[in-house]
Amino acid sequence: MEKFSLLNHYSVYRDSSIIPPKLMWKRIVNNAIRNYHTELWTVRVTGNPEFARFSVVHPHIRAARIWTAARTPRETSEASAAVRVLVNTREQPSGNNCRHCGHITLDSDTHAIASCQRLIDYRLTILRACNILPNTNSYDMVTLLLSAANTLDDETTRSICNFIHMCVT
Repeated sequence: MEKFSLLNHYSVYRDSSIIPPKLMWKRIVNNAIRNYHTELWTVRVTGNPEFARFSVVHPHIRAARIWTAARTPRETSEASAAVRVLVNTREQPSGNNCRHCGHITLDSDTHAIASCQRLIDYRLTILRACNILPNTNSYDMVTLLLSAANTLDDETTRSICNFIHMCVT
């Protein structure tokens, strides 16, 4: 209670011996928790120069569309694969063969997403939906796709995540 500054509310209710309705107490607690986390987020984003660019792209404290568009466990798994590609946390030895066309590449995930010939039809459909030119640099294309996934409608976001998941698994 101290962490979320709720001791004052509790003291008022304790001293008056009037217990608030459950919904009122729930609203007070939820607001206190939201305010606490918003304040922490604001301090981190404004106080740390490394987060300056992040605050421009993500100005409000809320879940990214990639996560909110996922409605099923499968879609959540696809969103997770897309995020791993964006933040480059996947384990991948260099000089891999593309799992779709067999081409030897330094980064088979980026190759599959941006230039694999076996996936060209599906990729062009996704790029058209996102208004991204097909001749965009491979790494820029991956970044643009994931940026589009966070700004377009839920259906397009799910399609992008599905495509990326298909490419990297």
